[in-house]
Amino acid sequence: FPGGKVEEGDPSYLAAAVRETAEELGVSPEAVRPWGKLGTLATPYAYAVHAYVGELAELPHRPNPAEVDRLLFVPWSEVLAAPTERYPFEVEFRPRGAFPYARLPGGEAYPFRRAEMQGVAYELGGAFVWGLTARLLEVLVARWHEARSALPSFPAEAGFRTGSSARVEKLFG
Repeated sequence: FPGGKVEEGDPSYLAAAVRETAEELGVSPEAVRPWGKLGTLATPYAYAVHAYVGELAELPHRPNPAEVDRLLFVPWSEVLAAPTERYPFEVEFRPRGAFPYARLPGGEAYPFRRAEMQGVAYELGGAFVWGLTARLLEVLVARWHEARSALPSFPAEAGFRTGSSARVEKLFG
């Protein structure tokens, strides 16, 4: 999942997502075909991530080495079949830098707030996928299952195609 912040000149979160995808993967912006917004996720670091999903009309051929360690290609069927691993994380909210600890009761020993959160992870394509990437996958898989369960059942001989635009609209509309 390419990502980054909205920059001056980006008219929307979607435009920023398309720009970031093109920059990080080395594809033209025209090759990025958004399907829709996956959702907004809050991180424990007070960031709001506006996630979009779509497809690429061309394979990434020049990933930006400053931003991309490696590309992982995993069949969708493997993503759907992978069990979600869950791990507890403890997050501590502590000031950084030249914070005036001496002005607090207890100084640097002040009991700053700690929070426990549930982290998710997957084993995909021989890689351990965790953190925000795993959270985005969890949301995407849940949306996929919600949309599939809401679709009517048709006999195979009815001739309905799978992967229709109606399904995409139900997933992300």
